[in-house]
Amino acid sequence: MSAIFGEDANNELFSVNNGIIMCCDAEERFDQGYFVIVPDVSDYPSQQEIEQWDTSNPRAYRIKVLDSSHQKMKKIINLSEKTWNDLDGQPITFRSN
Repeated sequence: MSAIFGEDANNELFSVNNGIIMCCDAEERFDQGYFVIVPDVSDYPSQQEIEQWDTSNPRAYRIKVLDSSHQKMKKIINLSEKTWNDLDGQPITFRSN
């Protein structure tokens, strides 16, 4: 993990402060790699865009669907009219920084 996030990030990565609470359906799809959480920058960001995101506070994130063809991603989300695929590109709002 240090090679990806840097030496200083090791304590933060495995901290309880770095957890995300998800419903069972979201956790299952996330764990199976059907979607990921990524920085809210363009798909091919410039160095300037990355630096701007890196210095923003709080940093913005969005959902990126990786496997839209899987049946689980085509299902309707509980109490919603959206499918899991409809979440692609949607920003994520956290309650803290």
